[in-house]
Amino acid sequence: MGVRVMETVGKEIVVLDFMKGFSSQFATATCVCLGSSLGLPLSTTHCMIGALAGVYVAGKTSWMKQAYSAQSAQADRAEHAGAPDQAKGGFKDDYVKPEAGEASKMNFKTVKKILFWWVITIPCAFSATALCCWVLLRV
Repeated sequence: MGVRVMETVGKEIVVLDFMKGFSSQFATATCVCLGSSLGLPLSTTHCMIGALAGVYVAGKTSWMKQAYSAQSAQADRAEHAGAPDQAKGGFKDDYVKPEAGEASKMNFKTVKKILFWWVITIPCAFSATALCCWVLLRV
């Protein structure tokens, strides 16, 4: 199931580019490290979904929209000027030009499925634990 979870998180929730991917990974790592240092049990997947939601919310702000439009304009200027590949983002074919409005796309259908299964997980874990305890007490 790990591959399926990674594909869902990486491709189906928020349209990611390099900046959004780095930001969400950094936020997840920070949250998990901080929680671990405080002794809190945290799910990395839960933290990652929260970070992706944060990327989505940040993409709705006016300053983030300005940053994406400025980045797109810079890429267009570099492309039309015949600038070397470094001006396009570092390495050849390494820069993903954001489409118009891409900074704020989120697949709410996938998010609803994830939230549904998170809610289902609690009674399933409770039932499995209760069954195990009942069997062990009878033995």
